[in-house]
Amino acid sequence: MACLLWCGLAIKMIVLRPILFSLFADFELELPWVTRLLLHPAVSILFVMIAVGLVLRRLTVASIESRRRIGWRALVLALVVILVMAIGFGLPLFSLMRALA
Repeated sequence: MACLLWCGLAIKMIVLRPILFSLFADFELELPWVTRLLLHPAVSILFVMIAVGLVLRRLTVASIESRRRIGWRALVLALVVILVMAIGFGLPLFSLMRALA
């Protein structure tokens, strides 16, 4: 479950990063530091590496209890990342919609 969530986050960042970057650049928005951090190319690579690590975890960790513990921590981390992404991308998009209205 955690692996699928992280794979989805990685794909989302790889696809959305160039789109949002060009959107924010076209309207010359002043981006908060969270948004600038999320738009950095290394963040997409980080998400991919976490997803690969979770796949390899399944192959290397023998104890089912250790797998569950790692899985729950990965799920909690993914939920925190989703919250940060919602704030980081939501605030500039909200201010852009307000400015265009």
